[in-house]
Amino acid sequence: TIRRVFNATKGFAGPWVMLPGNHDAALAESVWTRAQRLGAVPGNVHLALQPGVIDLEPQKLSVLCAPLTQRHTYGDLTESFSRYQTPEGCLRIGLAHGGVEEFGAGEAASRIDPDRAEQADLDYLALGDWHGRKQVRPRTWYSGTPEPDSFKQNDPGNVLTVEIDDPDESPQVQTVSSGQYRWIRKEADLQA
Repeated sequence: TIRRVFNATKGFAGPWVMLPGNHDAALAESVWTRAQRLGAVPGNVHLALQPGVIDLEPQKLSVLCAPLTQRHTYGDLTESFSRYQTPEGCLRIGLAHGGVEEFGAGEAASRIDPDRAEQADLDYLALGDWHGRKQVRPRTWYSGTPEPDSFKQNDPGNVLTVEIDDPDESPQVQTVSSGQYRWIRKEADLQA
């Protein structure tokens, strides 16, 4: 299964940046360390297993990463984005996993300040955790899950295409439907 995931990335020659979330946290022993041991991670895939910056200079991108290194955390992992230095002329793209609001019962793990993109001078902040497509601010979006799940209150089954021509320009975000499966609920009354 691990090899199949990484083999699928070979269809796109450009760079991939993969960020651990709450279901696949970057623990000392994880799916990520197993993939590395197996030699399954292609050269064009960057695993964001530690907080920091991944510079993709040919693409003029700096990806500021806030991975989950444990399944649940309660601080804002993006707080350090403002301190990260990036090369002049590169787009500053934030990549994080967590909630900008409470999505379920109890305290939201990895609470992220909804104004982080503006505070850290990011050109775009890509977030994971919310299973559906959701715009938080003009520069901050959840793409959601590429396949629908059983949550009804969101907009799953999409990916986002984000175009930014130059630093400080507004991102152009387009929703692309990617889901191929649909959840169907059938109810029946059985009487004896």
